[in-house]
Amino acid sequence: ATTWFVPDLLVVLPDWVFTMQSVGSSKTGSESSVRLLRIVRLMRTVRLIRLLKLRWILATLNDLLSSEYSSILANIAKMIMVLCIINHYIACVFYFIADVQHGWQDTWIDSLVLADATWEYKYLTAFHWSMTQFTPATMQLQPHNSVERSFAIAIVVLALVGFSYLVGSITNSQSQLRSMTEDASKQFWILRRYLKHHHVPLVLSCRIQRYLEHAWQKQKASVSEPRLCSLLSEQLSNELKCARSLPHMLVHPLFDCLHKSSYVSLQRLAVSAISWSNLARGDSLFFPSEIATHLYFVVEGRLHYAKLDASGQETYEWVDRAEDWIAEPVLWTPMWVHLGTLTAVSESSLVLVDGATFGSIIGLNPAVFQLVSSYARKFVDWLNSVPRGDLSDVSQGEDVTPMLRGFIEDAISTERTFNLKNASLAVASKAFS
Repeated sequence: ATTWFVPDLLVVLPDWVFTMQSVGSSKTGSESSVRLLRIVRLMRTVRLIRLLKLRWILATLNDLLSSEYSSILANIAKMIMVLCIINHYIACVFYFIADVQHGWQDTWIDSLVLADATWEYKYLTAFHWSMTQFTPATMQLQPHNSVERSFAIAIVVLALVGFSYLVGSITNSQSQLRSMTEDASKQFWILRRYLKHHHVPLVLSCRIQRYLEHAWQKQKASVSEPRLCSLLSEQLSNELKCARSLPHMLVHPLFDCLHKSSYVSLQRLAVSAISWSNLARGDSLFFPSEIATHLYFVVEGRLHYAKLDASGQETYEWVDRAEDWIAEPVLWTPMWVHLGTLTAVSESSLVLVDGATFGSIIGLNPAVFQLVSSYARKFVDWLNSVPRGDLSDVSQGEDVTPMLRGFIEDAISTERTFNLKNASLAVASKAFS
């Protein structure tokens, strides 16, 4: 309100004046008042000040677009919209000039015998004339007095520059779209030649092309890290890395707790212990008897987990994003061996937490280390109580989350008791010293 008060006041002030003059003219009925009203209407063009807000609105909408392709299309649409808005106001002014002079000057309305036509048709006629000034088109409407002719000349001069700029912007955007499409076609043509030249099996060739098509589309829709980020301070850079990976890890109750109690620890993890990995459809992440190295969170896609139970029957589980996580014991045990096979059923993206680095980073903060250690002991006790045939690499969030939250609450309670005891011992030692 403080920023736009004066422009908004200028916008509504002509309307107030127009309303008051309308009341006065209805009482007097004089011809001079009616003519004054027509002139006062010109003051309402101050509404054009509102166009200053349009720039900020368009910038906000542009920030919502995440891909270069959609941004280029939006730029073309913006140029067309700007052209229509400019021609709208030109048409309104051209109609206003004829309307003010009606009855004492020959106007284009009189020449086309439009005095009794509807105002919609008059507006569309004026808008059509305005569009012909910006494009190589013609129509039968021509100026019929010196004021209209002067206005038409001014618009032609404006169109000489404006039309070139708008058409140039639209042409440049179309060239960018064409270049992006041609580059993609060329790259995939080279890929097909490469695969054929090296006699790659047809099944593998199809998998490679399918995944690269997916990755190419994903890259077009994503935004790469700008070079300006290299100028960030170390802490801001760490916070940015943490902000990218943290939302996918909050599905785990412990990371949600650390987010609230020790965000700095999560920032350190994001820098040193967290990485990303992509899987194509049909890729396997691990196999039975392999030593686990990471905790996994699904960012995108879906995975299929298969293992043998105690009776030798193969069991299956689905791993979904924002619900489940994989191989948590790698954080709490000296060595965890995978029990089954995890395969991507669609193109997938994962966040990885390195098990070895996790412990060293958590140990930097004594309070966090105590909390996590207490949670780890309870988790390992529960893990040892589960029959081997029922163990799994996959933690189904809807099944284990309540139990893990209980572990965390017990760990927090233990930490508080420990802190109270230490405080009591400190007070006692100070009293006896």
